[in-house]
Amino acid sequence: VIEQCASFGAEHGFAPVAYDRDRLYTSMITPRTEELADRYYEPRPVVGSLDRDARANKILLLGDADALAAARPALAELLGTEASLTVAIPTMLEVLPPGASKREGVRAFCDHHGIDESSELAAVGDGENDAEMLR
Repeated sequence: VIEQCASFGAEHGFAPVAYDRDRLYTSMITPRTEELADRYYEPRPVVGSLDRDARANKILLLGDADALAAARPALAELLGTEASLTVAIPTMLEVLPPGASKREGVRAFCDHHGIDESSELAAVGDGENDAEMLR
């Protein structure tokens, strides 16, 4: 999936960023990759081989919002059931492992800490990537 996303990004002019826990890898530094650290306080991406250096738990494709939206169906078809796509910010298309979501993260956290979701949990969100969590 990492190689497919990197190739897709290169073909469409999107900057790919692979999240490997607290380390971010990209094939190119761009204003959008720098924005991850400067605006969103993510670790600063380092240039590395996305297929060799990263074991991604999430991949972002960064680019123009309209171009990402137009390319999304083609990427979904390319990846099939190997990944799921979502958007938190229109200039960032997120590629996640199948079944991964904030909902599953919240569920695992609550189970681990003995929290009753129905009576002890409140959640808020403002993006497509929050929708499943809010159900």
